[in-house]
Amino acid sequence: MFPVPRQRLAIVGPEPDHPAVLATKRIADKLGWPHLVVTDRNKLVWAVTVNKPALVTLVGDADDHTYLDDIGPVRAAYKGPIAVLDALPPQLTVTALVDGADSVLQPDLRDDELGARLLALVRRTAEGSESGARYLTSGDLKVDLWRKEATLDRTPLNLSSTEYRLLVCLMESAGQTLPWSRILHRVWGWADADVNMLRIYITRLRKALGETAASSTYIKSVRGHGYMFARPVIEAADSESDTVDGELPMMQRLAAKCTELATATDITGAASRIAESLVAEGTVDAVGLHLSDGQALRLVGQFGFTTEWEQVAGEIALADDRYASIESVRRAQPVQLLRNRSHTFPGTNAAVSSNGPGTYLFVPISHAGETIGSLGVVRRSDEPFGPLTISYLQAVAALCGACLGPQWNSARS
Repeated sequence: MFPVPRQRLAIVGPEPDHPAVLATKRIADKLGWPHLVVTDRNKLVWAVTVNKPALVTLVGDADDHTYLDDIGPVRAAYKGPIAVLDALPPQLTVTALVDGADSVLQPDLRDDELGARLLALVRRTAEGSESGARYLTSGDLKVDLWRKEATLDRTPLNLSSTEYRLLVCLMESAGQTLPWSRILHRVWGWADADVNMLRIYITRLRKALGETAASSTYIKSVRGHGYMFARPVIEAADSESDTVDGELPMMQRLAAKCTELATATDITGAASRIAESLVAEGTVDAVGLHLSDGQALRLVGQFGFTTEWEQVAGEIALADDRYASIESVRRAQPVQLLRNRSHTFPGTNAAVSSNGPGTYLFVPISHAGETIGSLGVVRRSDEPFGPLTISYLQAVAALCGACLGPQWNSARS
């Protein structure tokens, strides 16, 4: 059976309790497929761009087919499969497919059949890119995802289609050890390939990049596990535009957050508004904002976490190295935990146990050259945060530092 994707299923519908939305969620739960529900059409493209789901399912409403207008903007921003779940008449079915949908499915299918059809759509596009950007760059190495081209020091690399997919797979997970099975699935999909085949193509790709296993700069072997792209990778949008059609530019998002902070009357209100806005726009599923009083990190605002988490994470001593947020403050760098598997931070593991598995990221908050807190976020999926999303969250943390820092210092003095 084709494995359930690591990326989430995006379920787009008119409201969270719409029968077809609930049915699709039920199917995802049966399959163990993490999912994201989007009901705000104004934020749909943004949610798809930052979450990079394995599949987007548009749930129809029998009395309103205007949601079909969303297919074009989503297709412009997203390379993965799009399914429409609605009993459409023939002409509207043709319109949906022409605009970019990959399949139109009847809503009365049995759960097992609908789940199998959704997974089949993912399987057929398994070679597609997971990135929402156009370019992946690492030093002099640059990949154009739209043109499916790669250059090194501005010289084209004559890569085969398989070598190209392998390079993209590794670069999109830069800094992470990818197990052989994960690479085989992403690059070869359901085709008959094995580890020996993978090693052959790794050797070919290294040769194209001008390196060998003994002197590798880009691709590192992780003995007994798999491979890693060892250099930092930056995701970038089209050089002619910093946004895709229909997406509110990132700078405008940050400007909106400036307004939210400026209209808040106190630190708690400002922190809570930032937390809620990050969840509402689809960037993350939960947010906790802590500020330091010199002795401990104190929770000043959160959205999406449980009451149990709030009780445990309300105050964390700066000397307690069991928490990833403390490590983020000490290093003044983001710290990411994949699916809560890290044994390095047992305090964090205990605090988030009531929230279930997911990918956690802690971004330091600074003011006047001093790290004063941490912005902690979670994505309820095992898909890691990519460079583009991390950069955005760092910008939000910098905004929090600039706006909340003076008030926090005044309150402490």
